[in-house]
Amino acid sequence: VCLACLLPLFLVPIVNILPLLFDFLM
Repeated sequence: VCLACLLPLFLVPIVNILPLLFDFLM
């Protein structure tokens, strides 16, 4: 399994969580 193939799978949840994190920190 290549890391480049898995990267998008990790990237999508992170992008979804980022706004929640900013809302939590602010």
